[in-house]
Amino acid sequence: KLLRAARPNGTVSPLSAHLQELLPSISDMVPTLIRQQRRVTLCLCTDSIPTDPEGKQSPHTTAEFLAVLGKLFDWPVQVVLRLSTTDERVRRFYRELRYKNGRSWEWRSSSAARRNNSLYSNFTDDCTNFQEHFQILEDYVSECEGVREHNPWLHYGYPLHLCREEGICIKAIESLSQRPLNATEVLEVTGYLFGEAVDERQILSNTAELRAFRKRIVGLNKENGVLWSPIKKKFVPWIDLKQLDKIYFHQPKMSRKHDGEDHKCTVM
Repeated sequence: KLLRAARPNGTVSPLSAHLQELLPSISDMVPTLIRQQRRVTLCLCTDSIPTDPEGKQSPHTTAEFLAVLGKLFDWPVQVVLRLSTTDERVRRFYRELRYKNGRSWEWRSSSAARRNNSLYSNFTDDCTNFQEHFQILEDYVSECEGVREHNPWLHYGYPLHLCREEGICIKAIESLSQRPLNATEVLEVTGYLFGEAVDERQILSNTAELRAFRKRIVGLNKENGVLWSPIKKKFVPWIDLKQLDKIYFHQPKMSRKHDGEDHKCTVM
């Protein structure tokens, strides 16, 4: 009933003010989060650029938004910005905000804050920089289209989309709709997807292991059933084996990078 009654409130999007309201509650949780090796994920749904309470946009409102993000990222907090718009101006604003500030914004990084805080002495977190703390996620169909463009071997299922909304911090999965994955990342994604530990080095250096992996994917596809594809308008398995073969298994060499080194392996 409450969700049905909710409607967009014009062009007013005081994101900074709403986040400021959450700071005291999250601050109280920080010692417990660190002790239990956990983090908080905030999922912000918006269709607009940050504004003041009157709906005005300015460099000041952007600076306010960045400032409150900086406070959050001093703690074990991740923000997922769920865009609910097709307005390219809004999409571009947040993309530029994330990438430009990920490289050059002079904020007090969470890693620096942790070094100065004894509470963090034994804390580990996969989110280590601004871009990983601040994820941008579009609607499900748009993400499907991006994955289809860059990684057509994977049918991007809605359960995976929901996991991203909840803040999983896995670089390979976040890159699915942005660029083609390399061989190591393909193995990483399938491992997470099907809940199986994968030894990338062993598989990529051994043709027999690679064949066994491909055979295992066939079995996992059957075990995990089908899902609806809004792109193909039909039910499909998680992995498109024809595309997987075309991209990775039918080339004479498959290269990957691991720890700064470039590795090659012969494939089927």
